Amino acid sequence: MTIETNPNIQAVGGDQFVDALGQGMDLQDLIMAIESRRADLLDKQLADQVNQMKKLNEKIALANKMLAYARTQQSSVLKKGVSKDDSKVVADNMTFRQWAEQNGISLHDVNDDDLHNKDEWAAIIENVKGHIDSLNSTSQMEMIRLQSLMNKRNQAYELMTNALQKLSGSVDKIIGNIR
Repeated sequence: MTIETNPNIQAVGGDQFVDALGQGMDLQDLIMAIESRRADLLDKQLADQVNQMKKLNEKIALANKMLAYARTQQSSVLKKGVSKDDSKVVADNMTFRQWAEQNGISLHDVNDDDLHNKDEWAAIIENVKGHIDSLNSTSQMEMIRLQSLMNKRNQAYELMTNALQKLSGSVDKIIGNIR
């Protein structure tokens, strides 16, 4: 239910209001219009927040794939002594190096030859874990924001429902008095 409200609403006396188009409304209609507009805005904010959460979850999933790749590379070091963060595409058409650079994760190696020993892979893995922890913290904050938006939206609909129930009760009393 969408009722557009105009910012130029003026009181004309009692509980009657007139908008810029000259359309009259009582206090109940005004409250309904305001709460309906608020609920519509909150619905849009909720949709945006849900999309943001989906993107964040995709980032977390990608980071976990990269962590698994780094662990695989570290275990291959035990066999070969060193391993390279090569140009193999790991996920989402990205190499591990591209992903690490894009996310500010250091791939520093002692000899600057892109070959990493066991300790260097351990440091890289810790950096990736730190990045994942940061993403998880952000995700938790975004979830709290989502819950807050849902509560506000529910309150807006509850206010509209209460206003409708009061109006319905008033109408029922008037009809009862007429009988």
